[in-house]
Amino acid sequence: ASARSLIQLFREKNPQLLERKDRGKPTEFQRDLVPLDYGQTKPKSYLEGAEIFQQDIDDQDKQSIDEDDQDDDQQSEEDW
Repeated sequence: ASARSLIQLFREKNPQLLERKDRGKPTEFQRDLVPLDYGQTKPKSYLEGAEIFQQDIDDQDKQSIDEDDQDDDQQSEEDW
């Protein structure tokens, strides 16, 4: 079972590492597959849900600005 799953993994990632009999029939996906060189990465340009983090950061910035404004108002009232 584990050997089959390893063969399947290599079929998806880099079929050239397998012997010809283990590669299976070439699919359109495998024809377009270009294996990465050692140490090469393929960074994602977009992550689903990342916009939520930006909204949260914006909300925190607004809250900190509002708190700073309130602190300034309280200081000016105390100085009077």
